[in-house]
Amino acid sequence: MPIVEKTLVSNYWGVDAVQGSIVFTSQESWNSRVQLDALLNMRSTQQIASAQERDALLLELSNFREQQLRLRGQMAAFNTFNNAALAGKRLAADPGSIEQPDRTH
Repeated sequence: MPIVEKTLVSNYWGVDAVQGSIVFTSQESWNSRVQLDALLNMRSTQQIASAQERDALLLELSNFREQQLRLRGQMAAFNTFNNAALAGKRLAADPGSIEQPDRTH
């Protein structure tokens, strides 16, 4: 006799998939922050020396912001899927539709 309801068991593959995306995106976000910090720390003054330096900083800041937004969305999805699974509801959306990480880079 199973202890856990079938719906809960079947939902948790989706919760696990979203959690895996969060782990990957967290690492990507950390890497993006390290890149941004490296650019900021290599400057000897507070002033931006050139248009190239400004563009590089803006690009890295944009990359970091996008990673943070992606992570926030994945964490909200995790909360939704987890709450639905705990409530015994079938997941309304396919967790595979949540943005999955590109593991090729």
